[in-house]
Amino acid sequence: QGCSSPSARNQMDNLLATWRFRRRRALPARTGSCVAVAAALPLAIALLHSICFVGWRAVSSGGSSSMAAHLTSARQQFSPTLRWATSPPASSPVQAATSERRFRDEFRGLEEAMTRRRMGQMRQVQATGMWRKADKPRGPPVKSDPLLVDLPVYSNITASQARHDIELAYLMTDRDVWKLYQQLHPARDEDWGELMHPLELLIDKMERAYRIIRHIKDVVDPSPEFQRAAVVASDLVLQARRRNRRSEKFLPKFKLFLRRNSTTEAQRRAAASQLILFEQDGVNLQEFGSFRNSLDETRRFLTTHTQLVNASLAWDQNIREDMAKKSFLVRDPKELEGVPFYVLQDAAAAAVQYGYAKATSEKGPWMITLDDAMLEPILCHARSRALRERLHRARKRVAFLGGMGKGDNAAYLGAMLELRYNYSNILGYANFAEMKFAMKMATLPQAYIFLDRIRQIGMPVARRELRELQDVAQKNGADYEVDHFDIAYWRNQLIEERFSLGDDFLRPYFPLSAVLDGLFGLLRRLFGVEVVAGDGEAPIWDSNVRFFRVMEDGETLAVFYMDLHRRRGRKRPGFWVDVIQDYSDFLGFDRDGPRRPAVHVIGDLAPPASGGPSLLTFGEVGKLFHVMGQALRHLLCRQGEGLVSGVNGLEHDVVELPAHFLERWVFDRQTLRMISRHVETGDPLPDPAIETIVLMRGFHGAIPLLRRAALAQIDLSLHIDLDESGSTAALDTAKLIEAEFSVLPPRMEEQEICGLPINKWDSAVGLYSSLWSEALASDIYAEFEYAGGQGEAAVVELGRQFRKSILEPGGGRNPLASFRDFLGRLPDLGAFFEQNGLVSVGDAEAQFEEIFEEPTEGGYVAYTEADDEWEDEEGLSDNPWIEEEED
Repeated sequence: QGCSSPSARNQMDNLLATWRFRRRRALPARTGSCVAVAAALPLAIALLHSICFVGWRAVSSGGSSSMAAHLTSARQQFSPTLRWATSPPASSPVQAATSERRFRDEFRGLEEAMTRRRMGQMRQVQATGMWRKADKPRGPPVKSDPLLVDLPVYSNITASQARHDIELAYLMTDRDVWKLYQQLHPARDEDWGELMHPLELLIDKMERAYRIIRHIKDVVDPSPEFQRAAVVASDLVLQARRRNRRSEKFLPKFKLFLRRNSTTEAQRRAAASQLILFEQDGVNLQEFGSFRNSLDETRRFLTTHTQLVNASLAWDQNIREDMAKKSFLVRDPKELEGVPFYVLQDAAAAAVQYGYAKATSEKGPWMITLDDAMLEPILCHARSRALRERLHRARKRVAFLGGMGKGDNAAYLGAMLELRYNYSNILGYANFAEMKFAMKMATLPQAYIFLDRIRQIGMPVARRELRELQDVAQKNGADYEVDHFDIAYWRNQLIEERFSLGDDFLRPYFPLSAVLDGLFGLLRRLFGVEVVAGDGEAPIWDSNVRFFRVMEDGETLAVFYMDLHRRRGRKRPGFWVDVIQDYSDFLGFDRDGPRRPAVHVIGDLAPPASGGPSLLTFGEVGKLFHVMGQALRHLLCRQGEGLVSGVNGLEHDVVELPAHFLERWVFDRQTLRMISRHVETGDPLPDPAIETIVLMRGFHGAIPLLRRAALAQIDLSLHIDLDESGSTAALDTAKLIEAEFSVLPPRMEEQEICGLPINKWDSAVGLYSSLWSEALASDIYAEFEYAGGQGEAAVVELGRQFRKSILEPGGGRNPLASFRDFLGRLPDLGAFFEQNGLVSVGDAEAQFEEIFEEPTEGGYVAYTEADDEWEDEEGLSDNPWIEEEED
């Protein structure tokens, strides 16, 4: 079908008839070989006929060079088919029919396929990107910079266009997976580029398209139409991942790369990470397209996976809807006494967005929402205890309606825990936590020890802090016992009383422009890179969005967008980083070298006042440093293997290490002078204020640290100690753990766990990860503080080493080995407790030496086919993810 002439069709029919004859008759091996040779003859005739026909068309239209290109394309088109045509026959009638159908498809429309391929190449050269809409203006001319060619024009992408393009990307990915799968042969040893580079390309194709749609949904177009398009995109990307990871022919190839001595560490980690993802997606439940155990067991596995996806989507939707429902209007200005004016401006803007067109920051009304940008300053400054209690209880009960009813995540919690247990049990894991810890730096015992140490050291300090808060409250006329919703308010009062420093004094010293100049100056100081504004060079989606280049020696290393200002009703609140593309040697343009990283840095700062700059609180400065540190994982990565570039293939509990590290620098004296500039006078912060800020680091930090540790412990325990009684037992377990980590008795009606993002697959059993990353970052920052006492040259040298050892390898280096490369020793978690104010300097060092032990020496992890186990030179290891096995 689709061949260019009747003679070619006859040759194809003869070939298929010979193939059917061989399928039906169980011929001896020698006879089968003769049939294969006979089958190759008409195939060669058909190939020669098609090549000559296409060559004649090429010569008539474009000359000999075009004909040579067509001949090369024809050889590439037929080479995998020739290998497949001489392979052994299928073992079942179903597979025979399937093979015959695939055999027909391979030869269908040769002329049409090559014409389409050539036209696609021409369009790829001419187009500025796959996301530009044809019926809208193309905007400014695209420059020759390869980094700018692939940047999407977000404002031109409609919901229908996004849906069409993600469906097209899915079909292309499915086609490419089948082609790659078809080329694999058990008896052939492919080199790295033959398998892993095409795999990297097809994964990147789908993931990039999905990331673009997700970004538009979050910050550009929150309309219901685009929300539905995003749901379709999410479903298709999950199907594509499942389709990719159910191809069992990849497994022996991954294991082969792990055995080879010629592969690099980054390649071994890329193969190991893909092997874990494949196995955790159920690839071992099938063999050559048929299920190993039983069809019912595999059907149960697939049903469980689908139910988990649906439960995760419902979980997020319940949180969004309930937070919107619990927003409330305040008309009496007395209820908002003490609330800063910039919060009133934000509340008035929210009221306008909700339909109160005449709302003003002076007269109201004010819409109070539950997002962090409004919740935190009100809990810290509002004098009305009733308002603080109302806000606190509303936030703690997000998506919790007493355990029943529509929109209640309590029911989903029990079901999700049970589904995750069943999912991991089918794959052979004891529980879901054990499965997720296969791709984490810490082990389960280490995580438990770490959280228990926080509880043991933090509880006495937290009791002392609570007594101090109670004394301050009574001194200021409070006739009540301090409760959960009073802690932030009286802590802020204690800071102003003891240090005489508050947001009203600090905000004029932190205009956004000065903070960004100081932040980029810190990056230049530590890592030797220049951040240069490139406004106007790339398409943007809002007038407040900015574009920057990361430069070194005149070369662009990476680019990033900054969208830092709040847009009520049009942008999701919060701080995060969205990746456009990561560093890759293979996916770059040949003439321009490797593909460079590009990311979005998203913030939640108040928009500039009319005619004035945007002013930041000191807490917002820390959040901005944190999110920029998170972006450094991508911007300064130089890992050529795209499958382990950036945070790909990186252990989940060390992803935020650079974010916490950079956030620590807001307490550095020199950095504070760089980022502060008074909005009117241009003067930096006075030295007494700088010294006060340095002293405030870790002040009254035990209670919030214990709260984070309690949530992490709840997350671990619920995924390990599953009770069959469902969500009720899960909520009771959460309250029992919360009581162990709190100096105040927990409230049974507050179930914060129902409003946390524990539904995400990648971050599941991962609430401890932020604490773990912060502990490692604290140890690294302590080394920089020590180097600062030796002079600026020592700090600069240490910063370059941090970039080389921690940032540039991405996921291609074992994080414990990277840490040891950087500091020459294992981590010391004592600095974490010192910087959070729980212990004095030096007191915690000896208490954490046994958490980390020196890794055993030996080669990389190898796969032994004889016993089907993972082993290294020293002994067996059940975790192929860790290159250097821990004791």
